This record gives sequence, structure tokens and C-alpha cells, in this order.
Amino acid sequence: MTIDVTGPETFRYKEYIGLMAKSMGLRRLILPIPSMAGWMFGKLLGVVLQDLVITRAEIKGLKRGLMASDEEPLGVLKFSEWIAEHGSEFGDRYQNDL
Repeated sequence: MTIDVTGPETFRYKEYIGLMAKSMGLRRLILPIPSMAGWMFGKLLGVVLQDLVITRAEIKGLKRGLMASDEEPLGVLKFSEWIAEHGSEFGDRYQNDL
């Protein structure tokens, strides 16, 4: 059973990152990099942050489109509206997952 808890919008990864950067008033060039390079950078960042930033399985899932479902989204809040309202405070602190 799959339950999609996302809001009424779906984004490709590049669109999602671009939307966050724009709402924070940042201009960023978003370039594709090889999966292995992304994983290695995530490992390095994980050492600095003492966290698990991204796994190989997550990278594979993103590349294969497995992080989204085909089910009807149940959420009602649009991420684009939320991030536009909260973009100035977004990224002020880091929450460790471990």
C-alpha cells in the first residue's frame, strides 16, 4: 500500500532546489553531477556535520523516480506557497538526522 503524503504539487529535483533558492533570495547554478560524485560529496559533508546526508540507495531512488508515487497526493498545503512565505527563515539552522 502506498500513501502519498505530499501536497498537491510535485516537482523534479532541479525544480525543487531552484524554488528553494529563489525563495531564499539566492541565485544558484544547478549542475548535474555523476551519482558517485554526489555520494562522495555527501559522505564528506556527513563527516563535517556528523550526520548521514544521503545514501547510495537514496541517490538510486531519485534517479529511478522511486521517491514519488503515482497515488493522488493527500496534502493540501502547496510547497510553493509555503516556501514563498518562509523562505527568509529557511536554512537558518541545520537539524541533524542522527
